[in-house]
Amino acid sequence: FSHVVGYGLLYQLTGEPRYAELGRLAFARSLAGERDRDGRYSFRQPGGALRAGPVLGWMAVGYDLCYDGWDAATRETFGRALFDYREVPGESPEKTTAVDLAALTRGTMPPYSNHFSMQIGGASLVLLALGGEPWIDRPRVDALLRVAGHSMVRNLAEGFGDGGFFAEGDGTGSMASQIVFLGAVQAWRNAAGRDFVNGPRPHTRMLSLKWIYQTVFREGRPDFWPIRGGYGHNVWARAGQSGAAYFAAGLGAVNADDRAAMLWCYDRFLAAADAARGEPHDTASVYPHFAVSAFVNWPVGLAPRNPAEVLPLVYRDTVSGFYCWRDRWRDGDDTVITVLTDEVRGFMGAKAETALSLNTRGQHL
Repeated sequence: FSHVVGYGLLYQLTGEPRYAELGRLAFARSLAGERDRDGRYSFRQPGGALRAGPVLGWMAVGYDLCYDGWDAATRETFGRALFDYREVPGESPEKTTAVDLAALTRGTMPPYSNHFSMQIGGASLVLLALGGEPWIDRPRVDALLRVAGHSMVRNLAEGFGDGGFFAEGDGTGSMASQIVFLGAVQAWRNAAGRDFVNGPRPHTRMLSLKWIYQTVFREGRPDFWPIRGGYGHNVWARAGQSGAAYFAAGLGAVNADDRAAMLWCYDRFLAAADAARGEPHDTASVYPHFAVSAFVNWPVGLAPRNPAEVLPLVYRDTVSGFYCWRDRWRDGDDTVITVLTDEVRGFMGAKAETALSLNTRGQHL
């Protein structure tokens, strides 16, 4: 599902028909039932509706990138496969119920579940990519887009707090932001003119900025501690999807000053180590769509700025009672102090704390 995005970018950059053809083959093989390297992220019988959302969403981005390299019949066949999607997931809790685009648009789980953002983010990408097609049911698209926009707001108001802390914690929050939701934030701005970054909920930025606030970098390795809530293994798990592209995807969902601060952090703390591994510009993930995100979002020509010049050294989330202080951004001896004063709870959660956690001078205290 991700290769169609990568081939789509190559087609856009070169204009060579063979890349659009490779994108067509990748799309066709997904429709025919060939499974992704992670079988949960497959077009046929995905691992729940939460996996179906990103699959459809990123395939829609690939559709958009390859569009001019496909004939009208191919576009309609693939577009209808996305718009008319109806599949019985191969994994609980939805394994006995077919999932379609309307269900993904409204979400089969509440916003305080990481499932919600993965579903509604993917559905948004599909609707925004297909909305202008001549064969489309325009009234249905308009109705679903209204629902999708409402779902985006619900995710930011009920899933994430006013400082970007997710109801189920850090690892699940990483899934809720990174896998597809931040891409949907960009698509709403670029394709529909709706800005979820600079609008009435400016904490959308914190979904990306939290990672540079709470992380101390030592010799090209990120140290984010403590990890609160469920699925802690996702945090800074850069090779797959759930904890990938904190810069490559995150740079597209912040403002210009934030981008300068994030670029400074990447250049100072990760750029050399990533380049040495052959993974420049935050492309450690094997999934091509994150390399496309890096290409689109990297602020080429923007002067990096130390975050302390443009960001406060403290932020809070009043919904969860989460507080973070940082002394500076300089080196492995930076200090980050955090505390969660209220219990947070979705289907997973984190307990309230009565002590401060200090990641300082190479120690966890």
